[in-house]
Amino acid sequence: MKSLEIKGLNIDFKKRNSFISVVQGLDLDILESEIVGIAGESGSGKTVSTLALADLLPEGNSRISYKSYKIKSNNVDRKQIPYFRGRLISYIFQDPIPSLDPMFTIRYQLKEILKVGSRKEVDDKMIDKLLLDVGLKDRERVLSSYPHQLSGGMAQRVAIAFALGSNSKILVADEPTTALDAHIKKGILDLLKKIRDQRGLSIFFISHDLEQTFYIADRVYIFYAGSVVEYAKSSVIKEKPLHPYTRALLDCIPKRGVDELKQIRGKSPDFGDLPKGCLFYPRCTFAMDICQKKRPPLIEVKKGHFLRCFKEKI
Repeated sequence: MKSLEIKGLNIDFKKRNSFISVVQGLDLDILESEIVGIAGESGSGKTVSTLALADLLPEGNSRISYKSYKIKSNNVDRKQIPYFRGRLISYIFQDPIPSLDPMFTIRYQLKEILKVGSRKEVDDKMIDKLLLDVGLKDRERVLSSYPHQLSGGMAQRVAIAFALGSNSKILVADEPTTALDAHIKKGILDLLKKIRDQRGLSIFFISHDLEQTFYIADRVYIFYAGSVVEYAKSSVIKEKPLHPYTRALLDCIPKRGVDELKQIRGKSPDFGDLPKGCLFYPRCTFAMDICQKKRPPLIEVKKGHFLRCFKEKI
């Protein structure tokens, strides 16, 4: 069953006296106990799309609309969405420190979260279990610490513990390993996979690092300029990508023994001046005349493999 499904998501941001579109007609879903990767260049709409799921975009400076929003096949009214924050959907951000209150110890903050999540009296066993679940064994040191006294890896595990403590069913991990050392990154990825298996969580994993995305995700969405250009199972995207942008991203992954780093020519389009046709047309090495005139629809080219491109075979 799908934990969450949103169709036709549009997001606009205010610029001077008008609004510009940054996400156009996005369809996004996630199954129970599934890890969905969301990948693409910076500014492609990955973070704002997932923030919109809990109506977390700045009020007054943004507009959100969609055709349908469902939680476990049940339609959701727009007024209900703010109540999902921390109850249904929790977030783990790239830098965990701002999400932790600097004025209180981890013990105090964790107890407060557990009170809300469990709706019963919090005891030491509950706290111990939560810390062990996220791989924090030095209980007293962690609980007596203030956020600034934790290392980056410990702070990220604490942030994950906070998200789990609220008993949310959907977790959004937004670049959770970017600020960490290489050996700690894998530990965080393995931790997310473990808690998915243990708790049956659905996890959106946002990253610009495709290798990490392939390692952790069951299915991958490729974002470009506020729209999805391709999505399929992780193994399919890795081994048989079809969209020129997806292929270009894969070519940019550093390869052992190769000193030269490839890059995608040109730059992402300005949201205030998007191309009339395919959004990737100005940078695409396979572009055809139709690409400049018409925006391709997202179609299922193979079972479970969706593509937004006029040229299916490259």
